[in-house]
Amino acid sequence: MPDGTNVNGTITAVSPIAQTPSNDGGSGNSGSSGSAPSATVPVTITLDQRVKGAGLDQAAVSVNFTEVEVKHVMSVPVTALLAVSGGGYAVEQAGAPHHFIPVTTGLFAAGYVEISGPGIYPGLEVTDSQG
Repeated sequence: MPDGTNVNGTITAVSPIAQTPSNDGGSGNSGSSGSAPSATVPVTITLDQRVKGAGLDQAAVSVNFTEVEVKHVMSVPVTALLAVSGGGYAVEQAGAPHHFIPVTTGLFAAGYVEISGPGIYPGLEVTDSQG
């Protein structure tokens, strides 16, 4: 919202046509740095609650959306994943004895990755390359 608050909503319409800004000067690319104009896709979002400023029309906003949600999974920072020779990933157990535990990865989001596999359990502490 204009005041910086976040509001949940539902996407109710997405235009099939992207729009690019028009050049009001009518002089083509004069003064252009050579980069392509950024395109936008008009989207209609119905807010889940009444909020101040909800009557805005044609306002540019940032939108975060959830494509897939998974609950009750184990996750670690992406920086805890170690590439394994021959393919795949593992995590390193933080406590002694330090050993590698092969994992299957799932969803990645916000710097975390879902992991599963034999040897993965709630409370397991793993090393992280970021400290």
